[in-house]
Amino acid sequence: MTTAASKPLLTPSLRQNQSSSVFQHSWSRKFATEAKEEANTLEEVEEEEQEVEFVEETTDDVQDADDVFFRGPPLKERISQFPELYSGFDELIAVTESDVGKWFQCDEGLLVQHPLNSKWINKSVHDMFDMTGKYMMMRQPSFDLISALNEIAVNADAERGAVIGVYGRPGVGKSCTLHTLNQAALQDPDKWLTIGFHARDVCVDHFGFLFPSTTREGKHYQGRWCKNFFTNLLETQGNLLKKVSLKREYTYDWILRGETAHLTPIELEQAKLQMDAGETDKLEGKTLHDIAVFGRNDSAIAGECFYDFVEEVLLADEIHTLVTLDGINIWDEKSEFRDPGNPFKKLECRQLSAVDAVSKFMTQAPKNGMSVFATTSSATLNMSKKHMADATYALEVPAYSSQELSNCIWHYKTSRFVFAEVDVFLLARIKGMTGGVAKEVFNDCTLI
Repeated sequence: MTTAASKPLLTPSLRQNQSSSVFQHSWSRKFATEAKEEANTLEEVEEEEQEVEFVEETTDDVQDADDVFFRGPPLKERISQFPELYSGFDELIAVTESDVGKWFQCDEGLLVQHPLNSKWINKSVHDMFDMTGKYMMMRQPSFDLISALNEIAVNADAERGAVIGVYGRPGVGKSCTLHTLNQAALQDPDKWLTIGFHARDVCVDHFGFLFPSTTREGKHYQGRWCKNFFTNLLETQGNLLKKVSLKREYTYDWILRGETAHLTPIELEQAKLQMDAGETDKLEGKTLHDIAVFGRNDSAIAGECFYDFVEEVLLADEIHTLVTLDGINIWDEKSEFRDPGNPFKKLECRQLSAVDAVSKFMTQAPKNGMSVFATTSSATLNMSKKHMADATYALEVPAYSSQELSNCIWHYKTSRFVFAEVDVFLLARIKGMTGGVAKEVFNDCTLI
């Protein structure tokens, strides 16, 4: 494993370039505003058709700097003009080896929010997408994971149940790698149950309601978090849950179709009328959907339901399951919750029930799928080594190669994010400043 490179400090010359760039944009905006005001004054004395024509010419000739900033040509035009930089595949599941190193257009609806309403993608990554036109580079680690995903879907003999640990230094693209994999699975929603979290989103609870478990020593149930999880899961992927029959025995107060089979249709309808709103879902049968319904309807038992849900997901063989966990280093630190037994201490993240349950996917994967977690190799170093040792496979996300760096800078140039001329000197300068780390390349390109 490699240690994280320290972020280069701004030199006086770079600070000067940055401020002059801001001044130049401000001057452009002022110039554009004055030009538009002058044009409008002239148009008041001319005919309406001439006025429209002149306004359009003025708008085209003198554009606000912000109007052209980050507006590159559309994907089809980019592919035709820069075939070595862009890929034209419509779906990630159709990606080939020839697409590695190229940029593809990213679905805007998946950039911010996972179907489970977990904003697990890093804010800096989301901001980078916004600034560079909703594009993402297809790198080798992403291609390897998507290939494994596709192999599971089409090949009965493909390896299943693998836990893959993705590691690398900060800013190198681990979140993008997991995000790309999630998008690939979500393109086949009838086949893949997709569960994805950023670790920080599992360390919370709505209104801070926690209560100690009486059956699990040292654990504290996150009842409202689990209830919210089940609510979102049933809304987005509830039909898949109905396909998974339960493999274990439980003591829930089931009201099952099998137990009511002797009732006449009228008696069955009367039984439904006696149930509370939402309870009738339990008549669907003894499936994973039923556990989710129990957790959704009662926050007092939602924490324990979540443990059972994880166990059933691991055993499910009727559907394919992908679990992705980003930034799991956070779970090796203190949470924001005070210990009820000692208010001067904070609880460990792994003392929280949801974290404790989800972390099982770091050592055991779904029977008919795979789980992938990402860890920063330089954070909580000893624990990172332990987590990688527990994984079936380790996959490094490296810094940009020289070709990837070149493609990245040319994409920024095409997107009008970089106005400087791209030459070997600029590429060498950025590589020297950033070490080829994706996030640093993005940040430092704002200074060029």
